[in-house]
Amino acid sequence: IPFLSPIGAIIIYLRHGREPKVDYDGIYERELPTDDSPAVVNALVDNKSDIGNPNMKGFEATILSLIDRKVLDLYSKENSETETHDLFLTFNYDSKNELSDSETIVFDTLENFADDGTLNLSTLNDTLQNSFNAGWFADQIKNWQSHVIFELDDNGVESYFNDTGSSQMFGLAIFGIVLGIAI
Repeated sequence: IPFLSPIGAIIIYLRHGREPKVDYDGIYERELPTDDSPAVVNALVDNKSDIGNPNMKGFEATILSLIDRKVLDLYSKENSETETHDLFLTFNYDSKNELSDSETIVFDTLENFADDGTLNLSTLNDTLQNSFNAGWFADQIKNWQSHVIFELDDNGVESYFNDTGSSQMFGLAIFGIVLGIAI
C-alpha cells in the first residue's frame, strides 16, 4: 500500500497533470483565439489570486476593445496652454446597440464625463478628484464587475478549466487518509 499510493499519484499526473501536446507551431498570432470579451479574459487570466473577478485592467482593456471596434474614436490634439497633446474620445452612438451589458456600462461611464460627445482623457483624472464623481465612478466599476461575473457564470468558469487531475488526486488523498486510519 505505501508503494501503490505514490504510483497512483504518478499515473494521475501523467494522464491529467501535464500540459497537452500542441502540434501548432505559429510564429505570430494576429487573431484572438476566442470570442470572449477582454473583461472575461481578464477575469480568468490576469487576476490569479481571485479567478473569476475582473479588475481595472479589464476595464481598460474593454475601452481599448471599443476603440478597436470603432465604438469609441481616439485622437490627440495639441493643447496650446500646456504645449502638450491631449487625448480625446468621441462616442459612436449608432454602435451602442451592439454592445454587451458590461460594454454598455463602460460606454455610459465614459460618456457621463464627456462634454458634447467628446471626453478629454487628459483631464479625466482631475474630474475624478471630486469625491462625488469618484464615488459614482467606483459604483460604476462595481456594477461593471458584477455584469462581467454574470457573463462568466453564463458560460461557467469551470468550462474554461480542466480539473480532472486535481479531482482525482484529491480523491486519492482522501482514500489514502481513510485507508491509513483504517489500517
